[in-house]
Amino acid sequence: MLADLAHAVGDRLGRDQAVIAALQPLYARYLEAVCGRRGVAWHINGEPMRILPSVRRMLPHENEPELFTFLRNRLQPGEVVADVGAFLGSYAILAARRVGPTGRVVAFEPSPDSYAILVRHFEMNRLAAPHVQAHCAAVGSENGARQLLTWNDE
Repeated sequence: MLADLAHAVGDRLGRDQAVIAALQPLYARYLEAVCGRRGVAWHINGEPMRILPSVRRMLPHENEPELFTFLRNRLQPGEVVADVGAFLGSYAILAARRVGPTGRVVAFEPSPDSYAILVRHFEMNRLAAPHVQAHCAAVGSENGARQLLTWNDE
Protein backbone atom coordinates (compact mmCIF):
# COMPACT_ATOMS: atom_id res chain seq x y z
CA MET A 1 0.00 0.00 0.00
CA LEU A 2 1.10 3.58 -0.55
CA ALA A 3 1.21 4.32 3.19
CA ASP A 4 3.73 1.51 3.73
CA LEU A 5 5.82 2.74 0.81
CA ALA A 6 5.71 6.32 2.13
CA HIS A 7 6.89 5.19 5.56
CA ALA A 8 9.66 3.06 4.07
CA VAL A 9 10.90 5.93 1.88
CA GLY A 10 10.76 8.35 4.82
CA ASP A 11 12.68 5.93 7.03
CA ARG A 12 15.31 5.32 4.36
CA LEU A 13 15.88 8.90 3.24
CA GLY A 14 15.22 10.65 6.52
CA ARG A 15 12.10 12.66 7.23
CA ASP A 16 13.93 15.99 7.19
CA GLN A 17 15.10 15.64 3.58
CA ALA A 18 13.87 18.11 0.95
CA VAL A 19 12.35 15.40 -1.25
CA ILE A 20 10.24 14.17 1.67
CA ALA A 21 9.12 17.71 2.45
CA ALA A 22 8.17 18.19 -1.19
CA LEU A 23 6.14 14.96 -1.29
CA GLN A 24 4.30 15.49 2.02
CA PRO A 25 1.52 17.75 0.62
CA LEU A 26 0.83 15.24 -2.16
CA TYR A 27 0.73 12.38 0.33
CA ALA A 28 -1.58 14.40 2.61
CA ARG A 29 -4.00 14.99 -0.28
CA TYR A 30 -3.90 11.27 -1.10
CA LEU A 31 -4.76 10.38 2.50
CA GLU A 32 -7.62 12.90 2.57
CA ALA A 33 -9.04 11.41 -0.64
CA VAL A 34 -8.68 7.78 0.46
CA CYS A 35 -9.74 8.17 4.09
CA GLY A 36 -12.54 10.62 3.47
CA ARG A 37 -14.97 11.25 6.29
CA ARG A 38 -13.89 8.29 8.40
CA GLY A 39 -10.34 9.58 8.98
CA VAL A 40 -7.06 7.71 9.03
CA ALA A 41 -6.41 4.90 11.51
CA TRP A 42 -3.90 6.17 14.06
CA HIS A 43 -2.59 5.27 17.48
CA ILE A 44 -1.14 7.28 20.32
CA ASN A 45 0.69 5.34 23.01
CA GLY A 46 -1.00 2.19 21.69
CA GLU A 47 -4.50 3.70 21.85
CA PRO A 48 -6.25 3.26 18.49
CA MET A 49 -8.26 6.16 17.12
CA ARG A 50 -9.22 7.81 13.87
CA ILE A 51 -7.98 11.30 13.04
CA LEU A 52 -7.94 13.76 10.18
CA PRO A 53 -4.92 12.99 8.00
CA SER A 54 -4.00 16.67 7.89
CA VAL A 55 -3.17 16.74 11.62
CA ARG A 56 -1.26 13.48 11.91
CA ARG A 57 2.05 15.35 12.37
CA MET A 58 0.58 17.13 15.41
CA LEU A 59 -0.39 13.87 17.11
CA PRO A 60 2.77 11.77 17.51
CA HIS A 61 2.47 8.04 18.10
CA GLU A 62 4.35 8.42 21.39
CA ASN A 63 3.19 11.40 23.44
CA GLU A 64 3.28 11.77 27.22
CA PRO A 65 3.13 7.99 27.79
CA GLU A 66 3.13 8.38 31.58
CA LEU A 67 -0.04 10.48 31.44
CA PHE A 68 -1.75 8.01 29.10
CA THR A 69 -0.82 5.15 31.44
CA PHE A 70 -2.12 7.10 34.44
CA LEU A 71 -5.45 7.78 32.72
CA ARG A 72 -5.80 4.18 31.54
CA ASN A 73 -5.21 2.91 35.08
CA ARG A 74 -7.26 5.47 37.01
CA LEU A 75 -10.37 6.27 34.97
CA GLN A 76 -13.32 4.04 35.81
CA PRO A 77 -16.68 3.44 34.11
CA GLY A 78 -19.28 6.02 35.07
CA GLU A 79 -16.85 8.81 35.97
CA VAL A 80 -17.07 12.39 34.70
CA VAL A 81 -13.95 13.93 33.12
CA ALA A 82 -13.28 17.54 32.17
CA ASP A 83 -10.59 17.98 29.53
CA VAL A 84 -9.58 21.64 29.71
CA GLY A 85 -7.56 22.62 26.67
CA ALA A 86 -8.59 19.50 24.76
CA PHE A 87 -6.70 20.54 21.58
CA LEU A 88 -7.41 17.78 19.01
CA GLY A 89 -9.01 15.33 21.44
CA SER A 90 -6.58 12.47 22.00
CA TYR A 91 -6.98 12.53 25.81
CA ALA A 92 -10.73 13.08 25.58
CA ILE A 93 -11.08 10.07 23.26
CA LEU A 94 -9.08 7.89 25.65
CA ALA A 95 -11.12 9.18 28.62
CA ALA A 96 -14.45 8.58 26.84
CA ARG A 97 -13.52 4.98 26.18
CA ARG A 98 -12.43 4.43 29.78
CA VAL A 99 -15.50 5.98 31.44
CA GLY A 100 -17.78 4.15 29.01
CA PRO A 101 -21.38 4.90 28.09
CA THR A 102 -22.35 5.53 31.72
CA GLY A 103 -19.64 8.19 32.11
CA ARG A 104 -19.20 11.58 30.57
CA VAL A 105 -16.38 13.65 29.06
CA VAL A 106 -16.71 17.41 28.71
CA ALA A 107 -13.96 18.88 26.52
CA PHE A 108 -13.11 22.59 26.36
CA GLU A 109 -11.01 24.00 23.53
CA PRO A 110 -10.81 27.78 23.00
CA SER A 111 -9.23 27.78 19.53
CA PRO A 112 -12.00 27.65 16.88
CA ASP A 113 -9.73 25.77 14.45
CA SER A 114 -8.72 23.14 17.01
CA TYR A 115 -12.30 22.93 18.28
CA ALA A 116 -13.58 22.08 14.78
CA ILE A 117 -11.02 19.27 14.51
CA LEU A 118 -11.88 18.05 18.03
CA VAL A 119 -15.54 17.75 17.04
CA ARG A 120 -14.60 15.85 13.84
CA HIS A 121 -12.38 13.49 15.86
CA PHE A 122 -15.29 12.72 18.20
CA GLU A 123 -17.45 11.94 15.16
CA MET A 124 -14.76 9.78 13.54
CA ASN A 125 -14.40 7.79 16.76
CA ARG A 126 -18.17 7.41 17.14
CA LEU A 127 -18.36 9.42 20.33
CA ALA A 128 -21.48 11.55 20.74
CA ALA A 129 -23.53 13.51 23.25
CA PRO A 130 -24.44 13.07 25.99
CA HIS A 131 -21.46 10.76 26.50
CA VAL A 132 -19.04 13.41 25.18
CA GLN A 133 -19.51 17.13 24.79
CA ALA A 134 -17.21 19.70 23.23
CA HIS A 135 -17.31 23.41 23.96
CA CYS A 136 -15.43 26.11 22.07
CA ALA A 137 -14.55 28.02 25.22
CA ALA A 138 -11.72 28.75 27.59
CA VAL A 139 -11.90 27.86 31.27
CA GLY A 140 -10.66 30.27 33.90
CA SER A 141 -11.21 31.57 37.40
CA GLU A 142 -13.22 34.61 36.29
CA ASN A 143 -15.59 35.67 33.54
CA GLY A 144 -14.22 37.81 30.79
CA ALA A 145 -12.84 37.96 27.30
CA ARG A 146 -9.21 37.55 26.36
CA GLN A 147 -7.33 37.36 23.09
CA LEU A 148 -6.32 33.81 22.28
CA LEU A 149 -2.90 33.37 20.70
CA THR A 150 -2.70 30.14 18.73
CA TRP A 151 0.18 28.13 17.29
CA ASN A 152 -0.30 29.71 13.86
CA ASP A 153 -0.22 33.35 15.09
CA GLU A 154 3.58 33.66 14.94
